Amino acid sequence: MKQDRGAALRVCPVFATSGAKKIAKAFHLEFRVTDGSASPYMALGALIFAGADGIARKLELPTGDGDAPPLPRSLKEALGGMEKSKAVQGWFGPTFLDAYLRHKRSELAHVAALDPPELCARYAEVY
Repeated sequence: MKQDRGAALRVCPVFATSGAKKIAKAFHLEFRVTDGSASPYMALGALIFAGADGIARKLELPTGDGDAPPLPRSLKEALGGMEKSKAVQGWFGPTFLDAYLRHKRSELAHVAALDPPELCARYAEVY
């Protein structure tokens, strides 16, 4: 969204500029880094792929009139969304996406029996 300060990526507003050509040259993007649970390489890769895809398909920025879809509430839900997304399939390719999904689902199975404090402690040891 253009003016959503909570968004991970936003087009920052332009002030004191007139004319479409000057405005097009003056805007800038703001990328708010993900939290420590995300791979910074995959997050940046997804951002670059999404931007390149939007440019290639000449997509318009969302108007901000509607509600954005909710973010996944769990790793399992996020992996399901990745697997179903045609865009993600195209960005990462079948080999990498399959390996990543298998790895993360294996991780989920490995920690499934842990309660939240144990899970946090385990991740704190690893990361």
